[in-house]
Amino acid sequence: MCKSSLKVTGQILVKDKFDAARFSPFWNEIVKNLREEDYITNLEMELLQMPKNTGTVPMVQWPLFVLASKLFLAKDIAGESDTQDELWDRISRDDYMQYAVEECFYTIKLILTLIFDKEGNEWVERIYDDIKASIVQRTIHFDFQLKKLSLVMQKVTALTGILKEGGSPESLNSQRDHINFKTSKGNRTYQRDHINFKTSIGNRTYQRDHLLNMKENWGKPKGFGYWCS
Repeated sequence: MCKSSLKVTGQILVKDKFDAARFSPFWNEIVKNLREEDYITNLEMELLQMPKNTGTVPMVQWPLFVLASKLFLAKDIAGESDTQDELWDRISRDDYMQYAVEECFYTIKLILTLIFDKEGNEWVERIYDDIKASIVQRTIHFDFQLKKLSLVMQKVTALTGILKEGGSPESLNSQRDHINFKTSKGNRTYQRDHINFKTSIGNRTYQRDHLLNMKENWGKPKGFGYWCS
């Protein structure tokens, strides 16, 4: 892709983010009023609310009700696809599915970076470096067991549930033995036996907007769309 195309794409993205940031307060006010009138529940309000789109995630962030089901569909596609090209072609046909996959890619790393200690952050970096290398080499189907993505999703869901409830470092550390990522490349297994979560987490509750607007100490991310192009 030429530099001029990248520049135009970047300008469109900035404009889209700007428009979304202007629109989200009005949308969220409507959602808030619906809750106050008791037309929707608290859970439905949370699903309908739109992120502020003022953070560093390089894409428009949509309400969860638009994206949530897309991740499960993308997981199924990953298990069914025979090649990386087929996988990304099927996912990118649906703009919202692509948004969901890329946002998940960014934010999981952000969350893990925030809660792990220094050694844990190095572990996260190694995993993401391997994922990016596999995508560039178009060998992700050989290097990672994509049919087991559902297990990864279960563990991430459990972890975010603990964070949302203001989980303590002890409750987070109790989950560490369950966070394993296996690849067939060199028979490598990413273990979590000796990595501790940061003890400064206290009773902090991590909401979606709060996480995505915090300063990321791992630089500007590049997601699947970048690496597959």
